[in-house]
Amino acid sequence: MESILKHNAFQTGYLTEAGLHQFIDQALEEDIGSGDVSSLSSVPSGLIAEAELKIKEEGILAGIDLARKIFHRFDPGLEMEAFLQDGDGAEPGLIVSKYAEVPVRF
Repeated sequence: MESILKHNAFQTGYLTEAGLHQFIDQALEEDIGSGDVSSLSSVPSGLIAEAELKIKEEGILAGIDLARKIFHRFDPGLEMEAFLQDGDGAEPGLIVSKYAEVPVRF
């Protein structure tokens, strides 16, 4: 199934790749900024781990293509393995995706 983002926004020219990058960059700056004070004081610099994105509530998954773009924008070398796709039914505890070698502290 084609993603809504890819099918509608990019196909119609409503949202350009440059506009999407600007939106992602602004969101990352707002969310991360200079870093989380608790993490900066308790998590060793340079610590690398694996991460999983899990479903919290029952629903229909949407935004996996956008999530891939966000993570890639944050770290172009980040490898994302997706197990579900947009439109899939989602139940609590299901793993949507895994990420290898993720920096724990930003």
